[in-house]
Amino acid sequence: LGVRSRPVERYVAERHNVSMETELGTISVKVKYLGGMAVGAAPEFEDCRRLAEENAVPLKKVLEEATFTFWRESGTQAGTPAKKGKRR
Repeated sequence: LGVRSRPVERYVAERHNVSMETELGTISVKVKYLGGMAVGAAPEFEDCRRLAEENAVPLKKVLEEATFTFWRESGTQAGTPAKKGKRR
């Protein structure tokens, strides 16, 4: 009987909120950076929920539109250097 252990390192991602305009309205997006590269973007759920109700469209459509618009307007793909946009 025994226990195996391994040291673990943790990298903390830099995060910024940016506001962006979509066809459905303004949405705040949380952008995650590692090593100066944008590696993830998550639209604020409550902004998306509100816009889905206001525009009478499915929430999933708003979430997808926000994510697509962020990556299109940032001029990059996940994992490549990106502009950090307007901080809030």
